[in-house]
Amino acid sequence: SEILLDTVGVLNSQDKVESFSARLPNSTQHTGLMDSKSEYVRCLQFTQEDTMYVATNHGCLYHARLLSSGKVCWTELARIPEEGPIITMDVLPGGKVRESCALDDWVALGDGKGNMTIVRVIGDMYNPLAGSNQSWKASPERQLLGTFWCKSLGYRFVCSCNPRGLLKLWRLSDPSDSAASSSSETYDISLLAEFSSCFGMRIMCVDASAEDEVLVCGDSRGNITLFPLS
Repeated sequence: SEILLDTVGVLNSQDKVESFSARLPNSTQHTGLMDSKSEYVRCLQFTQEDTMYVATNHGCLYHARLLSSGKVCWTELARIPEEGPIITMDVLPGGKVRESCALDDWVALGDGKGNMTIVRVIGDMYNPLAGSNQSWKASPERQLLGTFWCKSLGYRFVCSCNPRGLLKLWRLSDPSDSAASSSSETYDISLLAEFSSCFGMRIMCVDASAEDEVLVCGDSRGNITLFPLS
C-alpha cells in the first residue's frame, strides 16, 4: 500500500539548498516520547536523487519517493518475520533494466536475530513491488552487523560480517530473467567462503575487483585488508 505524508520543504535561495522532512507511515501512532514500541529509522540509502530505501527497527523495508508537490510516497515492500529489528542494509540498484523509471533493485537486509534477507524490487518507481523475498540464517543472534553488495560481482554475490572481522561470501542461484517474477520465487543460497581479518575488528565497508580477484575491506580501526577470491 502507498501512503502520502505531508513534507516540509524549505528553499534557501542564497545557498541553493532544498531540505525535506518526513515521518514514517506509522510514526503518527507515537506522538509523544519514544518508547520500546516506537518505530524509527535504522538504515537508509538513496538510489536516485528523489528515491530511497528505508529500513526500520520494526523490521520494515520501505521504498520512499520524494514528490515535486512536497510530499513523500511510501510503499512497504517487506516485513521481517516477528518484526525483528533491521540492523544493516545495502542496495544494489539497476540490475538488467535500463529504462529510467523501471526498477530491478536488490536490497540486502540483516536483522538482530542473525538472519539475512534479500528483497528483489521490481516494477517501476511509481509502483514498486517486492518481486522476491528470501531469508536464511547467516550468523548467530546479534552477530550480523553488516551486509554488502559489490557492484563488480553483481547481484549473485553478497557479503555479511560479524563484530570480530569475520566476512562471509554468499552466492545466490541465478534467478529468472523476467522482471515480472512472482513473490513466491526463491533462490538457492550457498556459502562460498569465509575470510577472517587478522585485526579482529568490525568490517565497515567492502568492495571487490573481479579483474584482480580480490575483496577489499576496511574496518573500524582504519585497517584495510585484502582477501583473495581465487
